Amino acid sequence: LLVSAGLLVRSFARVQQVEPGFDPRGVVSLRLAVTGTPYQGERSTEFFRQLLERARALPGVESAGAASTLPLSGSIGWGNITIEGYVPTSGQESIQADQRLAGVGYFETMKVPLISGRHFDERDAGKDALKAVIVDEKMARTYWPGQEAVGKRLKVGGAASEAPWQTVVGVVGSVKQYALDTDSRVTIYMPHGQNPSGTMYVVARTAGDTGALAQA
Repeated sequence: LLVSAGLLVRSFARVQQVEPGFDPRGVVSLRLAVTGTPYQGERSTEFFRQLLERARALPGVESAGAASTLPLSGSIGWGNITIEGYVPTSGQESIQADQRLAGVGYFETMKVPLISGRHFDERDAGKDALKAVIVDEKMARTYWPGQEAVGKRLKVGGAASEAPWQTVVGVVGSVKQYALDTDSRVTIYMPHGQNPSGTMYVVARTAGDTGALAQA
């Protein structure tokens, strides 16, 4: 029993030292779903855009953003993707990638480091905007080793998918999604402004009292 307890404590201490890829200190989050006719399609995106504008205007708020899934929240989502010009290795049927939506300000609020390129911004909203995507460092290193990932193209689904090609505009650090002791899949982030969703996690960062911010 003593040996088991000692190993458990040591394992816990090691997990506590793992770098999760983001900084949760000072961050308040909530999961919000809007439903019904007033919030269908792009109206839901507009709702979250206005909500985040109001959140950023609150006293003490340094930044705010939204995403379809938060790290270590228990929410997951993945599927096939196709990378332009990539030939799968022998025995590889498809590329499986975590797929998430992210809004303007999300990476900055979570302090996920920007490796190259840019974050999502107002240019990535609307049907006529460039089909943009941000990938994590693990994906860039795996599929474009020694190359610049920014400017590469990929699409959701298999090779026969009719989904539009998306251009990589940025590379961000890899994040522990499932657990601190488990590596995540390669990850792509698609702009919420081009992919309406009525259910999102809203995050806001403050240097002050998180309890007071939560009430606001």
